[in-house]
Amino acid sequence: MTTLIKIATLQQSMGLRQIVAQQTAESAKLTQEVATGMKKDVFSDGPAAGTRSLSLRSHMAANGAYMEANEVLQGRLQTMSNALAAISEQARSFEALTLSDAMRGSSREIYRLQAEHTLEQIVNFTNTTHGGDHVFSGLGTDRKTVELNAAPPPGLAVNYLGGPGQLSAQIDDGTNMAYGLSATDPAFTRIFDTLTSVLNADVGAMTPAAFDTLRETVATTLSEGLQFLTSRQAALGNNQQQLQDKIDAQYALDQLYTKTVTGIEGVNVEETAVRLQSMQVQLRATFEVTARLGRMTLLDYL
Repeated sequence: MTTLIKIATLQQSMGLRQIVAQQTAESAKLTQEVATGMKKDVFSDGPAAGTRSLSLRSHMAANGAYMEANEVLQGRLQTMSNALAAISEQARSFEALTLSDAMRGSSREIYRLQAEHTLEQIVNFTNTTHGGDHVFSGLGTDRKTVELNAAPPPGLAVNYLGGPGQLSAQIDDGTNMAYGLSATDPAFTRIFDTLTSVLNADVGAMTPAAFDTLRETVATTLSEGLQFLTSRQAALGNNQQQLQDKIDAQYALDQLYTKTVTGIEGVNVEETAVRLQSMQVQLRATFEVTARLGRMTLLDYL
């Protein structure tokens, strides 16, 4: 004797709906993975893979933060380098004028005016800012670096308004780089003092011999200031090279992190697309069976 096992239509329908929900979720997951090329849930391969991925992403984020900060610092150093180059150009131009035989007689007023113009230009370059910070103000980057005093005696002078100390930056976990200089450095003060000495002297009343002596003194002290400035430019150049090397290394490390994380979290897009297509076929078939079952009634068998 054969026994017929009857399953209620409602129970079958509910079971199919659960299957549809599972297949829909899987289809959505595969669709996202095909679109992004990355696994929706890296922990699906086990806790070890997920934990390693999280650890790598943490290190990757820290390395990326250093890269971003170092690129900002790179711009700051370039601003400082450009300002020092401009100061050097102005000072060398006045040095050449000082050594010129044309600086005699009626040319003295021109010499004084040129000293005034050169000092104003160098003061402007010394007050250079980057991102709103004064780059030659030591640790007092929120303060204007220098200004010309407006009330002699004892005579015209350049007053430093910045703060003490030298700037530094953490460019990676183990490297703190001191960089830059403040306008209290001889590279600045020697040039300032030289130019103000010309402006505080009554060049028009000097004898030719006295004026020649002044020019010799100016040439000597200006040359000393330029030597200091050249030395500081070289040190800043070393900072720039050190920072560039660090950025290059961090960029290479970022690429390595990205490649490793992609290896853990990435999917084979072609293979996943085939699985998605297969899942969509299954889903359509399940929809058809569910719909057919939903249309069945007892009257169909009477």
